[in-house]
Amino acid sequence: ACHASKLGIVIALTDAAHKGYARALKGEDPMSRTLTRCAVALSAALLLVAASASTSFAKSPGMNKLTEAGQLGLGFNGAFNFTWVSNDTLEGGDPANNSTLFLLLSPELGYFFSDRAQITFNAGGLVRRLARTAESSNTSTDLLLGVGAKYHVPLTEVFTFIPGVGVGGYFGGASRPIQVTAEDGTITTADESTSTYGLDLNGQLAFGYLVGERTSLITGLQLHYLLGNENISSLDRSLTIQTFNTSLNIGIFYFF
Repeated sequence: ACHASKLGIVIALTDAAHKGYARALKGEDPMSRTLTRCAVALSAALLLVAASASTSFAKSPGMNKLTEAGQLGLGFNGAFNFTWVSNDTLEGGDPANNSTLFLLLSPELGYFFSDRAQITFNAGGLVRRLARTAESSNTSTDLLLGVGAKYHVPLTEVFTFIPGVGVGGYFGGASRPIQVTAEDGTITTADESTSTYGLDLNGQLAFGYLVGERTSLITGLQLHYLLGNENISSLDRSLTIQTFNTSLNIGIFYFF
């Protein structure tokens, strides 16, 4: 009965998220809708893992013990929402600004170098929609690598407050429409593959809840500021891309 109740909560949350994202994504392209469904499925999977985990806290060392110096852990985080992007245009003038898709999936390795203080290393995939004009946009897909520091404040034996900061870099690619002039003077528009790279500054205000003997469900507010460039080789130009993202992060962390 307990598991059935938890499963019902997971289904209700997943359905609500799907309906909300579907309304927000009206007018977006099929890729955005596909990514939405993937993100909702990931959120449901993480919630289901948490709901199905053992709640035998009597066997758990507790958060004070799990966050002592020398502890090692492995986690997985997901963040999905809509975000503000500023993107230079080939025509010059004001950058193209828009609120658009932001999806981040990231495995994480964490080590407590002193009591409560943790250093983290992560590598993940980043997907963004970049505005090209008021009417068009393309998808940028990047590999994100980073290092961070978090401080775990045990509020109870199973509940912690986790502020943190991080820095990293990303690289990948996108596409951008460009105008091509043929020998006969005919001008056509074609999509050219571009390369993207830049810096990621991030922070979090999160909470962790022990759902098993050594398994913690983590959720909270996550912020990312990405500053980078997009290189267009055929035009020998590099354009600036800025992204400021706030999102609700959900993840799971296992203490060894």
